[in-house]
Amino acid sequence: LYHREIPPTLNLQSVHPAISLADLHLAVPRTCLPWPESAERAVAGLTALAFTGANAHAVLTAHSDTISRKCEQVPQGVCRLLPLSARSESALSALAFAYHDFLASHALAASWRDICYTASVRRTHHRYRLAVAGCTPQEAAEELSLSLQGNHHGHDNHQAQGKHKGLSLQWNDDTPLADPSSRVAVIPCACPELPSHLATLKAHYIKGAEIDWSELFEGEECHCVSLPGYAWQHERYWPAWLDSEQISTPPEVSAVDPHKTRRSDEIELAGRSVEQVLTELWADVLALSQVSASGNFFTLGGHSLLAVQLLVRIQKIFHIDIALKDLLAAPTPETCAEIVKQKTVSPANPEHMLSSLLQIEPDPLHGCELFPLTDTQQAYWVGRSVDFDMGNVGNHGYFEVAATDLDLDRLNGALQRLIERHEMLRAVLLPDGEQQILARVPPFAVKIMDLRGQDKAEQVRQLQQLRQRLDHQILPVERWPAFELWVSLLDERHVRLHLSIEFIFVDAWSLRILVHECLRFYYEPDFALPALTLSFRDYVLAEASLRSSALYERSRVYWLSRLSSLPPAPQLPLVAESGTRAHPRFVHREGRLERVHWQQLKAHAAKVEVTPSAVLLTAFAHVLATWSKTARFSLNVSTFNRLPLHPQVNEIVGDFTSLLVLAIDQETPDAFANCAKRLQEQLWHDLEHSLYSGITVLRELVKLQGEGIQAVMPIVFTSLLIGDVASPVPPLWRKMLYCVTQTPQVWLDHQVLEVEGELVFHWQSVDAIFPPGLVDAMFDAYCQLLYRLASVRANWWLTQPRHLLRKSCCIPSFVNKWCSVLIRSL
Repeated sequence: LYHREIPPTLNLQSVHPAISLADLHLAVPRTCLPWPESAERAVAGLTALAFTGANAHAVLTAHSDTISRKCEQVPQGVCRLLPLSARSESALSALAFAYHDFLASHALAASWRDICYTASVRRTHHRYRLAVAGCTPQEAAEELSLSLQGNHHGHDNHQAQGKHKGLSLQWNDDTPLADPSSRVAVIPCACPELPSHLATLKAHYIKGAEIDWSELFEGEECHCVSLPGYAWQHERYWPAWLDSEQISTPPEVSAVDPHKTRRSDEIELAGRSVEQVLTELWADVLALSQVSASGNFFTLGGHSLLAVQLLVRIQKIFHIDIALKDLLAAPTPETCAEIVKQKTVSPANPEHMLSSLLQIEPDPLHGCELFPLTDTQQAYWVGRSVDFDMGNVGNHGYFEVAATDLDLDRLNGALQRLIERHEMLRAVLLPDGEQQILARVPPFAVKIMDLRGQDKAEQVRQLQQLRQRLDHQILPVERWPAFELWVSLLDERHVRLHLSIEFIFVDAWSLRILVHECLRFYYEPDFALPALTLSFRDYVLAEASLRSSALYERSRVYWLSRLSSLPPAPQLPLVAESGTRAHPRFVHREGRLERVHWQQLKAHAAKVEVTPSAVLLTAFAHVLATWSKTARFSLNVSTFNRLPLHPQVNEIVGDFTSLLVLAIDQETPDAFANCAKRLQEQLWHDLEHSLYSGITVLRELVKLQGEGIQAVMPIVFTSLLIGDVASPVPPLWRKMLYCVTQTPQVWLDHQVLEVEGELVFHWQSVDAIFPPGLVDAMFDAYCQLLYRLASVRANWWLTQPRHLLRKSCCIPSFVNKWCSVLIRSL
């Protein structure tokens, strides 16, 4: 139709003699033929046949230049209604994104009238609906942008839920609908004077009513124009990890099982090439059955913790000083083999290698004696004080889940076994700042709240009271236990579990261990795990002894030389009063990337040889830079400082958390992929000097800058992407109903983890110190950014792309609210 040519029919040898083409006035073109000149507009029928017998027929009409000329004569400034609908909430979200970008374009050829005509009269209308109004396409785009900010629905006690695709539409669940099964989206109108008949029409449409749209355009010569296509949704019927973008290892296999990892002295060297040895090391560290010589560390699921383990193994076997930056430059066994061969020529100083660190000799005879806090534990303990800015909170977490048919006796038995197995569940913190593991403790008692027989309103009231008491609880760490578990009995089958826990004795990695082992003990009460010989006390004392090593001194010199050049924390707008800082309340936000998009994001990351954690951290930095006064700042990055000093170091419970002050510079525009690679390079370079802890760096910064008791680096990034946190056995609970965590002297903590093949990310923030709407706007921008990076690989290479820093559509709401607050205060 475009070229005005009729294509030939392929592979036709002869026509059946019973078919008379002449009588039917038909012709079968054997060559490319020109379209008849007499035809004013070309109309073609196209038929497609499938092997299953399905037949599809389309009638196509060629574009006419007269339509474009008539578009110029369409009256301007007329307020019109644009209806959008889809078969699912996710499809409607995607459609809204597509229409926003389409309408905001300044190169629109179609008139606003024809756009609305085509969307309303020439489209089928489904049960998920929204409608926008405006006098121009740009006004309608502005109205859609309000929805892209994220008007969260269903806030529950300082808890906001974010949509996994970044688009949060405010669902109106209270308005009766013509179709009870339909869901509608309510968006504030950007059109200042929406005519009453359009307002009525809009209200009826979003409630599910059938509308005769043609009456709106009676008397007008409207034309069908090209619009964004429907966002078709699909289901995958092959393993979600099996991705065409090189993700070829299922998450449950690629997650490293510490029991599968062998010791370095089990690698056979005799008669083998460097490349063969490294290939076996790659497979061993990544817990894979085999790896090819071209197997990329990042593609196979490698991250910084595994990289450190791999480097220590290489150092021990080849006696060379190899660094994390070398693995960045050579992420495959065959390329790394060249670096190993080069470095074996010149002997390395063993004092500068992690492999030179002495292995821990467990000391069970003195296991209950006092031992010091780690730097991070001490910071958490001191930060609980009301004397510190953003103090008066514990390093605390609260988790509430729903369960069915729970066996309380089995649960109690599993908990008792956990407490016996893991010593730090029996730890206390003494007033002098030392900690102690108690040899024996009384049986742990699960607390019961029996709500059976109560009406639903009373149950809701008491559950809310319990949540308010526990979600910001400051547990006494000087006496055991530093955790509480409540079970609310709703009826004979349904219960709620409420866990309140102080994280000064356990870190997030430890919580993952505890959940997995608790489930195993619940389902198999007689199951026996290998005995733990290593104690957290052994590890802390061993780590403290490293401060006299040459490796620690090199780390100390590295950080002290960088102190003066480290930029401050992101300079976000603040409006907090002193009362808010004295009693901070954290708000929880949660977002997700569904399995398909998360695998796509990881595949894109592997192609540019960065880890998923580096991608998420870069995206977080992009969003912060958009709202920060300066785009050069530092973040606190939480790391799990489990040095390879003992084979069981990854299996014991304790607070191994360490902080790293990461300098980020977003001032020079560059492609996202390049930003991620630079950030990862800086991060891994800093990790090589992590023996000098981030807490010590912050103390030196306070001395240098004179910050006193103010929070120095209050924006935190925490990656738990050390494997899928989903348990190999079924969980006891159906879903997480509510969770929130707090950390002293922290304003915003961004946490990422993988659950059942999906990316789950949390923002824990003290909203009261920020202008109203600011955190919502940043969170939604972050959701949108991840979705766009996962959906379109080309977005990784755009320089300062409009959709990666969509600041203009998110700022106005919170700026207006902030200004009103300031005006009232003045």
